[in-house]
Amino acid sequence: MNTLEIIDSHVHPPFSDGRNYHLFPESMPVETPEPFVKQLKQADISRCCGGVIFRPDGGDRFSRFSRMNQAALKFRHKAGDFYLPGLQLDLQDADKSCPEIEHYYHKEGFRWIGEIYFQSPVSGIFVSSTAFEIYDLAQKLSMPISVSCGRMDYAQNMCLSFPKLSFILSHVEMRTNDLGSWLNLIRETPNLYVDLAPSIVSRFGLIKKFVDTVASHKVIFGSGFPIRCPQSSIASYLAAGLNDSQLESIFGLNFKRITGLE
Repeated sequence: MNTLEIIDSHVHPPFSDGRNYHLFPESMPVETPEPFVKQLKQADISRCCGGVIFRPDGGDRFSRFSRMNQAALKFRHKAGDFYLPGLQLDLQDADKSCPEIEHYYHKEGFRWIGEIYFQSPVSGIFVSSTAFEIYDLAQKLSMPISVSCGRMDYAQNMCLSFPKLSFILSHVEMRTNDLGSWLNLIRETPNLYVDLAPSIVSRFGLIKKFVDTVASHKVIFGSGFPIRCPQSSIASYLAAGLNDSQLESIFGLNFKRITGLE
């Protein structure tokens, strides 16, 4: 058993109507959080964080995001302090998303946004005027934002425009031909962090290369559970040849620092 404190910053609690992304819903019932929490605790994870996601259903766009947040709040009520809910937002609608942030921050104690996933990077929505309104409020409230944004120019623009707001990149496919550029951007941008996707960390040598080049204080651990297996993600870090100080930073201290979590 690990003696490290492990905080999983990238989980997606199951949603009650079956539109969640867990491949085998029969093994992850939604009526109670116990199976979800049990699986994470079996991986020696002490706390977890993340938003509910479910597949588009053809309904009103913003109401879908709002229902995700309601589901996250309901799950938090059942799971207690083990689960730190993430807020889902529509970057195309600041008029509705900003009040959503205010409500969940002040009334419900949410301190994390994302993972912002249902947005199209092709459309430029991550750097749109409406998205910038949302980032401005998040910066004022010191709410880190996890974004599934795979464009370097967008990430750089976001971070430079909001230097006091922490952005955490998730699901970034760092291919061989642009790995060096990604490493340089993350190293040189103080408020840019990365949650290395499970599909990335399994590549032999990548974690060590990343930490040696960028530094361990820029990496936030996330497993992608229940889509991905948390034990395999943890094992990839433990096998990467990192020292205890680096592992402590990645598995928990970095998350605590950017969220203010005690």
